[in-house]
Formats: sequence, structure tokens, C-alpha cells
Amino acid sequence: SLLKGHMRVHSEDRPHKCPMCPLSFTLKNRFDAHVLEHAGMKAFKCQQCSASYIHQRALRRHVREKHEGDFTYSCTICPKGFVELKPLLVHLKTHEKSSEASNV
Repeated sequence: SLLKGHMRVHSEDRPHKCPMCPLSFTLKNRFDAHVLEHAGMKAFKCQQCSASYIHQRALRRHVREKHEGDFTYSCTICPKGFVELKPLLVHLKTHEKSSEASNV
């Protein structure tokens, strides 16, 4: 069931241990995705350009940002837009740094 699978995520039991680093995983699909990262395999390919990604969510973000221009978050200082909040917050720090540099 979905609940059982979700509860496994929070379990202390992590049977899927990476042979290449100290990480271990409760779910096999997360372990498999992690191993692909070590191998550098990018299974998710963009149909509109040559970009490829290890994770499907990264491909979805790429398509929304680069091909659809679908930005949920916009910078209040410049015209740049973002699909997710975290990259916007990182971007805003670049404005803080450039503002500090110009005040020196």
C-alpha cells in the first residue's frame, strides 16, 4: 500500500547500501537512482534539445524553465524566473553580494 511504502521512507532499516559511498536507502528505487548518479547515466532525455538528466524531476524543471517559460517564482530585482523556490533564494543572494561589492 502507499502508506506502507511511505512509512518505509522513515524507517531506520536501510537495506540498500551503496557499494561506492556510505549512503544507504530504505527504498530500492531511490537506491537505484543513486547508483545511476555514480555511473553518470542520464536516462531522462529532453525531447526538444540535447539535455539529459539523472532524475526525472530535473528534466521536468528543465522543460518548464527552458522550453515553456513557466516560472512560478520571479526575482523582484531582475527579470529572471524560477520553477522552484530554492533556486530563487540562491539567486537573490547574488544580488546581495553585488550590492555589497558596489558599496565598498
